[in-house]
Amino acid sequence: MANIAFAIETLPHISEAHSEDDDAFVELYRNFRLDALQADPDAFGSSYEEESQRPRQFWRDRLANPKAVHFIARDAAQDVSCADAWLGMIVLLGPKDMDTTEVVSAKGSPWPMFGANDESTESHTGVATYHITGTFNKPSARGNGIGVALLKAALGYAADGCAELGRKQARVTLTVDQINEAATKLYEKVGFYQVGEEWYTPRPRGMEEQWDRLAVHYEMRATV
Repeated sequence: MANIAFAIETLPHISEAHSEDDDAFVELYRNFRLDALQADPDAFGSSYEEESQRPRQFWRDRLANPKAVHFIARDAAQDVSCADAWLGMIVLLGPKDMDTTEVVSAKGSPWPMFGANDESTESHTGVATYHITGTFNKPSARGNGIGVALLKAALGYAADGCAELGRKQARVTLTVDQINEAATKLYEKVGFYQVGEEWYTPRPRGMEEQWDRLAVHYEMRATV
């Protein structure tokens, strides 16, 4: 596989006003996410059949959520506004004040837990919790270190955010399906460790019957 020069950047949080630039990013984001669900259906708890029916406001709300940071790996020779430039994506949700033994359930979307209206700012534990979701690298771009770079960018952002809040420790969690061996190796390579397991049923995919699968909960902590 040919080496690909890439750069990591974050998508801007869009405003409530519908500008042409915001609409363009909404479209890019939606298309990339749907491509990911089609390319690697077993890597996600959600499905193309479900998310392709979502209204445009659904995607706008995700990009407008102040507690969601979208990291994009793009072709270094192209601007992030070009559809062909997107090579990978990861979403960091948080921060949130929660019990340090609590995990984000695989039985539903993690987004409601880290909604725009979540105003939790005080911590009784000194720990700020973040959650990683939506990890995806285009098959044609794999093997170039993009996954590691995206994870390190998200972890660095979480550590910086934790310091700004005056917290002593950043806790970053994620969930991966047991059958996704490539993702498991990636997460463990960066330093994530297993903290639990949970059975869940993937969301509907057309007429295909879904069976319960095992999700593995991982986390990583960084002292600020």
